[in-house]
Amino acid sequence: MSDNDSRFPRLRRMVRRATEAVAQGPAPVGAPPAQVGDLPVAESVTLRMPSRKVCPRLPEWVFTLNGSEFQKMLDCDHPLPPALTVSDYLAHQQRHLAIRLVMDPPNGRKPRSVVEFVQRCDAEELRAIWAETLGGDALIATATAGPLPALSLLAAEMLDRAHRWQDLLELEHASEVAGFRARELFKDYVHGDRAEAANLDWGATGRI
Repeated sequence: MSDNDSRFPRLRRMVRRATEAVAQGPAPVGAPPAQVGDLPVAESVTLRMPSRKVCPRLPEWVFTLNGSEFQKMLDCDHPLPPALTVSDYLAHQQRHLAIRLVMDPPNGRKPRSVVEFVQRCDAEELRAIWAETLGGDALIATATAGPLPALSLLAAEMLDRAHRWQDLLELEHASEVAGFRARELFKDYVHGDRAEAANLDWGATGRI
């Protein structure tokens, strides 16, 4: 029996009990409140965002960059080694394609946070985003073909970089590598006279 098959009878019993309670009138003073013990645990769980230690926050301007600029930021300190084999070359190309699939969606709705970036590092999520684009399925198949989990590796790389970029000096260096537009966005976000204060209170107003 599926969860749905067992859930509906429980819900019907809850409704019947509530209806009977209304028909009987208010409970006597001092009577214990009615217990709702049939509600499945999964339905009562509140969705919570991951903590900053797991998924740190970054300023919004980072996610306005295009795929090429974002790739340069990811590669700012540790550029990928040269492709020594055909497999290395294909893995590099898959990573580049995966970055562009995430950061350059056809509808223009870029990920706005680290959490959204990681969520998009999923083949089904990307297929939904690129569903109405000619050749979208082929692009996603290319990015996910082969033995290496390119999307999962990209998500892990993003999380690692996001932790490093909590240091404003690290983020400034990455913006310098990404190019003029990223440098200007960084300067607009943190001016020289506020850099130290912003570093102390990093991410207080940013998105998760």
